[in-house]
Amino acid sequence: MDDKVKTQTTKDGSVYPDRRVWNIDEIEFTPFNRYGSDVSKLFWAPLTFDRATGKGCFLIRFLPGGTSTPHEHHGYEEFYVAEGSVIDHDGVEYKAGHFVSLKPGTKHFSHSPNGALLVAWLTDNNRVVPEGENLSWGKPTGWALDTPHGKAKVKKAS
Repeated sequence: MDDKVKTQTTKDGSVYPDRRVWNIDEIEFTPFNRYGSDVSKLFWAPLTFDRATGKGCFLIRFLPGGTSTPHEHHGYEEFYVAEGSVIDHDGVEYKAGHFVSLKPGTKHFSHSPNGALLVAWLTDNNRVVPEGENLSWGKPTGWALDTPHGKAKVKKAS
């Protein structure tokens, strides 16, 4: 970079308001509580995320053993696994370097045995999936069998 290039600032010396830059090492993560209560071992940093619309970007950190709440996407959910890995309820693992795109209508939940950091984007709100409701990609398997959703009897379609 040219040493003569200066960071653009407003007249008062602050950076332009239409550009925000975060240093991930300095971001404060708070308990993940999108559905009304804290989820054990999940922490997040809502960057551009708007709770009312369910749209925007956030960082989510799974501590070792963290499991997300079963949920359905009304819009796209996309995430990049920056560190570690997460495993969906059907046993598919997403590792560091993977970019995942889940279509609207997807119902799932994920777990991280060893911890993970994800950069996530949502295009609409989610809905909590109650126990017994069918999930995408079939019944829970592996680690997910030990969760309340994995132990629930699946309701038959009418």
